[in-house]
This record gives sequence, structure tokens and C-alpha cells, in this order.
Amino acid sequence: MKTRLIALALCVAAAPALFAVEGSVLKRDGNAIQFKSVEAETLSGIEWKDPQKNPGSRIDVWDVDQVRYTAKGMDQFNGLAKKLLSGRGDALEKDANDYVTPPKELTDEGDKLRVELTARYYVARAKLLQGAYLEAADMFLAYMKKCEDAVTKGKPGSANYPQFMVKDVVFASPTGNKILQAGALHRLYLDALEGLGDAYARADDSENASAKGYDNLVKLTGDLNAKSSKVEYFDWALRALKAAGDLAEAAKDGTGITRARESFEKLAVVALKRASGKPSRASMEASLKVGFLLVQEKKYNDAQSRFQGPIREWENGQKAGKSGITANWLNSDVAYLASGSYVGMGMVRAAQAKDAETYTVALVQFATALAIFSTAPEIRALGLLGAAECSGQLAKLSKDAGAASRHAENAERYLFELRTTLGQTKPATDKKVAEITAMVDKYKQK
Repeated sequence: MKTRLIALALCVAAAPALFAVEGSVLKRDGNAIQFKSVEAETLSGIEWKDPQKNPGSRIDVWDVDQVRYTAKGMDQFNGLAKKLLSGRGDALEKDANDYVTPPKELTDEGDKLRVELTARYYVARAKLLQGAYLEAADMFLAYMKKCEDAVTKGKPGSANYPQFMVKDVVFASPTGNKILQAGALHRLYLDALEGLGDAYARADDSENASAKGYDNLVKLTGDLNAKSSKVEYFDWALRALKAAGDLAEAAKDGTGITRARESFEKLAVVALKRASGKPSRASMEASLKVGFLLVQEKKYNDAQSRFQGPIREWENGQKAGKSGITANWLNSDVAYLASGSYVGMGMVRAAQAKDAETYTVALVQFATALAIFSTAPEIRALGLLGAAECSGQLAKLSKDAGAASRHAENAERYLFELRTTLGQTKPATDKKVAEITAMVDKYKQK
């Protein structure tokens, strides 16, 4: 009996200690929080204990840059986020794959689960970086399925199950699962939904990009906000919808502009919610973008209706100021929206112009936009491009050589600022620049 007890004691002593691994949470502000153990790493935040094993203040998921471990063999894992930022897809995939099966140094079930899930997410990101878009989509879905399985099987006290979470968020996942406590999903789940939409969009599958990726992201972030009153959840949807709109606008197919407009329309709604229903720079940017895209769709009346309100507010504010009434209406956002709306109205007029009179009306709109002090380079660049185009067209339509030359010189001045001061903006690389330059060369007197 004594011999058996001694043997049992030796076995216990030789067995690995089932203790969580120490490490640190690197926050987006650059600060690092040292932990003795991580208790949960979910969409509700990171729960952890300090070196004295006391519970620390929960870290909100949007404040987290990465979670790093001090255990042997975790160096490559700790460098995954850096490799993603550097765009090294092949190296990222290799390193992340090594942790899909967690190293033997990790003995705590929660640590093993969190490392596996994080590794799976980075494998999907690596595929996306390498241009294997449909593979990336499958990998994101596989990661999400693993996250969902952990939540479905989880209960208080089990691996990675949060003690304090955003409760009762029900989510119908693109994997087909219905999650009753989405607040307990792994912290990178929202990033995976964003990546899923991006993968499908880059694979030219706009239907699944919206249905499986972006729309689900908008829904889940909205529900997390509703249950927690934390508006920061909307930031994932804002970023994803902006990327989706930009991708669609750059597409060469016939529906790209419409899909882009639809993404920015959704973005405008989310941006308003993010600002508790008040207009913000993000909602203004999205609203202006919708108007610009409506012009490209030749829906001029719809576009005009978007621009008229801010212009009317700007002009009424000016009248109030001139009449001696204290005007608290003027701020940088109002000026931004007004200048963008004048640019949009100029675009509406120029797109329908067939004679010198209409081009002159459009030019006045662009010139008014340029006269308003605004720190938004893209808006000013659009105004300069529009003004240059109108001036070039007026040179072309002028029957007097001297007048044509003066219009051409004006076009040249607008192009000069566009190419130099704002040479890094999208309008500076527009194909219209070459066309306007040709008109300047033709009509400007030497």
C-alpha cells in the first residue's frame, strides 16, 4: 500500500501543472497590461488576473491590439499581428498554422482554446493577403464555427467563458448556427466577419459579401450596442462598409457604382447610430459620397436633393451672420458639408451641361466650394477637377480666341494646384486630367 502511494505521488509530481500562462495585453494606445492569467477573451472584453491573482479591470475588445504569452515556444505566435501588418501572407500562414494545434507548453484549456482560435483567424487573414479569396472565406467560416462551438458547449466556469458579458445577444451566423450568447464569442469574431465580406467581395461575389459578411456584421454590432450601450462596436461595421464601398466603386462591372452607393448608404445609417443619432463627420462623408455616386448613376434629381439642404443651411447661416444675429451654426463640419454639397451640385450641373451657360453655372458651384475653408483634401480635389473641366469646356465652346485662352488659363491654374498640392488624391489621377490638359494646350494662346 505504501509503495503504491509513493508511486502515485511521483506520477502527480511528474505531471505538468495545469496552470494558465502569464503574458501581457498590448493595448492600441501603446500601453501593456501584465497578467498572471487570462480568464476570458471575448467580444465582451478580456477578463484577466494580475500577478497577485487579483481580478483586473476588464479590457474592452476595441482597446486590444494583441495578447502575448511568455511561455516557451510562443515567440512566433506573439509576432502574428506584426506579420499581418507587414503584409507577409506566406510567413503569416506558416507561423499561424504552427499554433492551430497549441504547443505542449500550454496546459490550461482556456489558453489552448484561445491560441487555437487566434491562430485559425490569422490563417484566414494570410490566405486573404495571398489573394486566395475563396480559401480565405472558407477559413474565416471555419474559425467562426470553432468559436460558435465553444460558446454552444460553454457554461460558467468552462474554458474562455466570460464571467461578465454582454448578455442575450442572439445571432444567426453565416455558418448556419444560431448563437444565443454572441457576447461570449472569441474577440476576433467581428474581425472575421469583416474579413469574410472582404474575401467574397474580392472574389467578385458581391451577393455573399453582403449576405454573409457585411450585413451580418452590421446586425451583430448593432445588437451588441443595443445590449451594452457601447457605441464602439459600430466601428467594425463602419470600417467594413467603407472598404466594401471602395472595392465596389473600383470594380469594372456594370453594377459596381450601385453596389458602392448601397454600401455608403448603410454606412451613413451606422455612422448616425455611432454618434447617438447626431450628424458626425463620418455620416456627412458617407452622405456626400452617396450623392457623388448618384451623379455617376445619372440619378441627378436624387443627387440634387441631397446637396440642396446643406447649401440652404449654409446660405441661411451666412444671412443670419450678416444681419447681426449671433451665428453659432458655423463649425468645421458645417463647412465641410457645405463645400462638399457645392461640389456635388457642380457635378450635377456639369454632368448635364451642353452649353456655355450651364457650364458657367456649374463653375460657380465649384468655385463657391473652393472658397469655403475646408481641410478635406478629397473634397477640394474634386472641386478643382470640376472647375478645371468646366473651364476647359468653356474654352472649347467660346467663339472668341481671347476668351477661350482665358478659360484655358483658368483650367491650367486649377490643374496646377490639383497636381501639386493635392497630387496624392484620387481626383488627381482621374482620366479627365489628361483630357483637360489637352484642351488647355489647344486653346491657351502662346
